[in-house]
Amino acid sequence: MPSSNSMEGLELSELPIKVGIIGTGCIGKEHVRNICLMPDVARVVALVDSCEASMKSCTELLPSFQDVATFTNVESMIDWVNEGKDMADHDGRLKAQCEAVVIATPNYTHFSIIREVLFKSSLHILVEKPLCTNVQDCKQVEKWIREDRVKHPRRVVWVGMEYKYIPSVSRLLQEVEKGSVGRVKMVSIREHRFPFLTKVGYWNRFNELSGGTLVEKCCHFFDLMRQIVKSDPVTRWHAVKRRQVLTWVCEGENHCLWRTGRRVQVRSVLSQWADGGQRRRNPAAGILASGGCGRQLRQDVLHEAGYH
Repeated sequence: MPSSNSMEGLELSELPIKVGIIGTGCIGKEHVRNICLMPDVARVVALVDSCEASMKSCTELLPSFQDVATFTNVESMIDWVNEGKDMADHDGRLKAQCEAVVIATPNYTHFSIIREVLFKSSLHILVEKPLCTNVQDCKQVEKWIREDRVKHPRRVVWVGMEYKYIPSVSRLLQEVEKGSVGRVKMVSIREHRFPFLTKVGYWNRFNELSGGTLVEKCCHFFDLMRQIVKSDPVTRWHAVKRRQVLTWVCEGENHCLWRTGRRVQVRSVLSQWADGGQRRRNPAAGILASGGCGRQLRQDVLHEAGYH
């Protein structure tokens, strides 16, 4: 997702793409700002949010709010899209009043919104990470998308992992690709940040709503590791909590899940990858723990890998 040929049907004559933003919180606003920087490529035509304050602050970012439809739920927006499917523009061509949506709602709502958009419209979809909060839902969405290819072969469904497009990260990937750093032997990523952004209802502070730290935040770093080493994880993820080691079976690139109801203090995260290498993520700021067990785990992994 998206498929390699998924953009073949998009021609310059069809620009700008008409985009609906589902979720007008801080991430939704970021998408609105970016779209407004590219008026010849895309423009916002619809906003969806049940929070009046979020909707109001988001509309203030738009240069011409009069041309934007607003809705309090996804069902109403899709009804509006479908009602306008048969409307022709001034030169007689059929042209949808919305062609794509960005899903920037809380993680736990992604599954139901994707289902609504896939089953009831032909809209392209950019869903913010994570795709879903658990493996079962991710697999179900993948199944829906495969089945949808028969009816909508050119529909694009894309999970938004945008860190790789940050200029500094993009430059890093370019330099690695050129061989400027030599052959990559290990990748370790450290981020310094405060623990939680302020969200409506503080949903991001609960594992059952966010999917947990490994899903909500560390998925960015797992994606960057994949980009850097050109390899996928195939066996296990490990996280250290004081003197207890917790293990997850990794079943795919977006299926790395936190399997505890409590907030876990992570010292390091390690994984075995398809090319036989190890990657380590060392988070900071709010998810640090005592180092004794972390050091032991790293020693054990290095020993198993043949580094004595």
